[in-house]
Amino acid sequence: MWICRMRVLCLWLILVGMPISVVAQTTLAGEIEFGSRFFPEDGLSAQQKQFFPVIQGTLRAARVSERGNHHWRLHVFGRANVRDRRESHAELREATWAWRPNQTWDVRGGILADEWGFTESNTVIDVVNQRDQLEAPNGDAKLGQPGLSFVSRLPAGRLTVFALPWHRPWRFAGSAGRFRPPVKVDEDQAASATPAWAARWDLKKRRFEIGLSQFKGVSREPAIEAAAAGFRASYPLVHQTGAALQLVLGTGLLKADLVHVRSRDRRSFTGFTVGGELPLALGATDLTVLAEFTYDQRGREAPTGLDRDLLIGARWSANNAAGTEATASSMIDMRSGAQTLRASISRRLSAVWRWTAESHVLVHPQQGEFGYWLRRDSFVQIGIARFF
Repeated sequence: MWICRMRVLCLWLILVGMPISVVAQTTLAGEIEFGSRFFPEDGLSAQQKQFFPVIQGTLRAARVSERGNHHWRLHVFGRANVRDRRESHAELREATWAWRPNQTWDVRGGILADEWGFTESNTVIDVVNQRDQLEAPNGDAKLGQPGLSFVSRLPAGRLTVFALPWHRPWRFAGSAGRFRPPVKVDEDQAASATPAWAARWDLKKRRFEIGLSQFKGVSREPAIEAAAAGFRASYPLVHQTGAALQLVLGTGLLKADLVHVRSRDRRSFTGFTVGGELPLALGATDLTVLAEFTYDQRGREAPTGLDRDLLIGARWSANNAAGTEATASSMIDMRSGAQTLRASISRRLSAVWRWTAESHVLVHPQQGEFGYWLRRDSFVQIGIARFF
C-alpha cells in the first residue's frame, strides 16, 4: 500500500508548487522527427522485420517562479512504430518540481533524470535511471525514475540523497522488433515494488572533479537466465559503491568511473571505465578524439556485453551555418576481436529543419557472449526533424 502512496506522491510533487507563485519565466522547445530504420539481415526469429518507418517526438519545458525558488522541468518522448506495437510508446523521461529556498539546500520530486559518471562508452556507476532498451542497445536513452532527492551544498562539496520508491525493468521489443533475444523474455515483476536508496557526494576544485556514490536496492542490470519457455530476467538486490574522477589537463580530459557491486547472494564484482579525450583545431573546424577502456570482472556474463573492450572515436564539427556535425567510433573486444562500428552525421536544412543519418554495424560477434543474440541487428537509420 505504501508503495502506491509513494507513486502518487512523486507525481503530485510535480504540480504542488504551481499555484503559490506567479511564473516569471517559461521555456518550451521540442522536435518531431520522421524517419526509418533498416536492418540488412533477417532477424533470428521469422517474425522480426527489417524495415521500420517511425515517427517520434520530444517536448521539453522549464519554468521558474518569480522569486526563483520554485523550478519545474518536463521532458516527454514518444514514438510510433507501425511494424511493432511494443516499440510504440510514450515515456515521461523527466517531470520534476524543485524547491530551492536558499543557496545551501533544495528538494526535488517527481520523475527524476540524474546522470552519474564522466565516461561515455560505458557509464558503469550510472544507477538512478534505467536504460531504455527499446531505443537502441548502446544504453544512451534512459527511462524516467520516480523519486525524491535532497541536495545539501557544503564547503566540502555537494551531498545528494535519493529515495527511489520502485524499480523499472528493461523493456524488450515485441515479436516483430529487434534488439531482443529470439525467444520470449519473462520479466521479474516482484522486484518492481522494492524501494532503493542512493547518495552521492561531489566536489569540484579547479581542474579536478570527484564523485563518490552509494546505492542500495534493485540492480538496474538484469541477470538473464534460461527458463522453460525461453529466458527470464531477474533483478538481484545489490549494494553498489562507485567513484567518478575527472582531471583537466590543458585542453584535454582524463576520466575514470569505478564500481564495486555486492548482491544479496554474496556475489560481487568490480568494474571500471578509464580514458580521455583531446580536442584539436583543424582550421575552422573542431575535432575531438577519445579513447576509453572498460573492464568488467563478470566477463561474458556482463549484461552490457562490455568486459574487456576498447573504444576509439572522434567527434567533428564543421562550425558552419548549417551546424554540420559527425561522430564515428569503434568498440573493440580485446579478447575476441569483435567490433561495433558506429557513425552518425547531421546537418541543418534551415533554421527549423535538420536531417540525420546513423549506422550501427556489428563485426565478427562471438558465440557465448551476452550480446550474441544481437548479431543480426546491424542497422542504418535516416530521419528529418522539425524543431520548434
